[in-house]
Amino acid sequence: MEINKEIMQQEAKSFLSVLFTLPEVERVQIKDVFISSIDDCENIMKGLEQCYHDKYSDIDINAYLKLHPNDYNAETPIYKKYFSRLGIKDKIFGIIFQERINDKEGMRICLKTGIRIDFTFICRCDKLAPLLTSEQTSIDEHVIQKRNLSLIWDIEKVDWFWFVAVQALGKLMRKDYLISSHLAHTLIMEVLVTQMVMRDNQYNTNFHRYGFSEKLEYLEVDVIGANEFKVSKDETYNHIVELLYQGIMSYDKMILQLNSDYRSRCEIFLEIWKSYIQ
Repeated sequence: MEINKEIMQQEAKSFLSVLFTLPEVERVQIKDVFISSIDDCENIMKGLEQCYHDKYSDIDINAYLKLHPNDYNAETPIYKKYFSRLGIKDKIFGIIFQERINDKEGMRICLKTGIRIDFTFICRCDKLAPLLTSEQTSIDEHVIQKRNLSLIWDIEKVDWFWFVAVQALGKLMRKDYLISSHLAHTLIMEVLVTQMVMRDNQYNTNFHRYGFSEKLEYLEVDVIGANEFKVSKDETYNHIVELLYQGIMSYDKMILQLNSDYRSRCEIFLEIWKSYIQ
């Protein structure tokens, strides 16, 4: 895997080519540059130049939407329900949804290529706008029956985890140890929550007056595999590397047990990591 300006441009153009086919999209913007069409190469490149600082940069895309009242007043963000309209369902590695505030909503996306898109859409209501149609093929709900507990372990939570993992990695690469460590600990907290859910399933209850001296899954991860990502003589950096590695490896292992539809994402993450340190 290689992550660079050219790959960013390719992914941006691919995404824009879909946006310009959607009837609800009135205008598209990269950073502060408005794009008139997919053939507006000059402004596309101008906007992407504003986005790109290094391989850890994301693409800032704004889309202005005209929505029928039934869609405008529905669940936000609107593309959470109509995600298939964006044509990137099979490309998603991680994603965070952002609900509407003052007509602005969005999604923060990480593709399997390691490219991140900060996608914001500004919505307006128009009774003449056509209703959106498509099956809900976004972050579908996966319901798992475990013993007598009905556990909803949806892929939305998993996608959130992997987006934050890449975000933590980017901050680490840019030497922002405070934020990177904070995000890595956030991942560890999610790992612990996941392990608690698995304990609840094991004992068929979420009430535990006493614990069971459990081994913590993230501490059971062999960190030898993290050595290739370390930097000599930087103990803080290396500590965050180990924490991040423990988090993603233990989480991936547990989600494979909790959701039969889940496919391991560790290898993709490690490929992104390797590309980041090249």
